Amino acid sequence: MIIIKKIIEVINSENNNSFLVVSHTSPDGDAVGSSLALYHSLKKLGKKAEVSINDEIPTNLLFLPGAKNIIKFNGERFFDVIIVVDCSDLRRVGIKNIQDCCKILINIDHHQNNENFGDVNYVKTNVSSVGEIIYVLLDSMEIDISKNIALNLYTAILTDTGSFRYSNTYPSTHKIASELLDRGINPDEVYREIYEKKSLESLKLLSLALKLLKVNKDKNIAWVSLKNEDIKQLKVEEKDFEGLVNYPRIIDGVEVAVLFREKENNLIKVSLRSNSRLDVGEIAYNLGGGGHKRASGCELSGNIQEIEKLVLNEIEKYMYK
Repeated sequence: MIIIKKIIEVINSENNNSFLVVSHTSPDGDAVGSSLALYHSLKKLGKKAEVSINDEIPTNLLFLPGAKNIIKFNGERFFDVIIVVDCSDLRRVGIKNIQDCCKILINIDHHQNNENFGDVNYVKTNVSSVGEIIYVLLDSMEIDISKNIALNLYTAILTDTGSFRYSNTYPSTHKIASELLDRGINPDEVYREIYEKKSLESLKLLSLALKLLKVNKDKNIAWVSLKNEDIKQLKVEEKDFEGLVNYPRIIDGVEVAVLFREKENNLIKVSLRSNSRLDVGEIAYNLGGGGHKRASGCELSGNIQEIEKLVLNEIEKYMYK
């Protein structure tokens, strides 16, 4: 509560009028939803607020109120306060020397390996999402949560819990979701916007991924490797990769699933998921990335076959130790 009071004090201060809310590149529902909920709340308080994500917003999240107001900030202006949400470290924001662009930097996150880079750090790991943290913050500030704010928070929680299926779903998660639904949200419409409006190309991507699916000899690790040349032929969008790693994870007996995705300049994006035993957040951290116990990732430079071997060897160290 001490940290919450400090954040409220910073937000309510008459000396702080200009705010920028930022989140990580390759944004997901929690990053976008939490950022927009905070943005709407600051505007509601009469603050000058903007929201920035230095990457393309997935098209399945563009229905969120305020999504079209998201800008790309490159450090060209100064703000009284910058609030970074859903980022374990400042590198993921994609803004060089962002700490020099404000008087006060606030860090709000739920990742285990958060580097506490802010002047004020509110890092709570035993919650479903940053959306849940923002809800508690707004409730503590006695801000009336409008339907627009609620819709953004509900999306943040829904997506980071895998529609309330993952192990980061707690009793508090359902309670908060219930209170958000009371603001007039239609859950089936939200679900359809996020998960059921699939393009033909995304289904072709899924078909390709299933064809390339591999398992180790003990059938407890499953993975898919997508090369850049194959991806380009399909002309898919960023959102089409969302959830792809979960398909190898649902194979009976599989503990860890991996998606290797080749990008430009020999950069390989690695997504890791586990079912019940392994802490893939620790594995990703050892590889220069991070995340949660059951969902994490990293980006590595090199040949995709070499990266595949490196990551699988790291997983097996944990699997059999």
